[in-house]
Amino acid sequence: MHALKVTAVHDSKQFDYVLSREPVDLVVVDLNLGREDGLAIVRNLATKSDVPIIVISGDRLDEAEKVVALELGATDSFPSLSGCANSWPAFE
Repeated sequence: MHALKVTAVHDSKQFDYVLSREPVDLVVVDLNLGREDGLAIVRNLATKSDVPIIVISGDRLDEAEKVVALELGATDSFPSLSGCANSWPAFE
């Protein structure tokens, strides 16, 4: 069993607030949700922190966007959270 504390945020303003107040071990950015550019969030976070960033995308992420996300600082990308189950041990 994994002991995880999850904090959900809905925009970069909330995200910056959480980052300034509590330690974060892993960030999951969903490119399909919200009104903000998920790749911009990845870029911004990667310049501020070395926390691992997982990008999920549903069916939206094509190979070019995946490469861009990785170049901007994402650690990995998956079509959904269920696709990254095998990676959890690496993040513990």
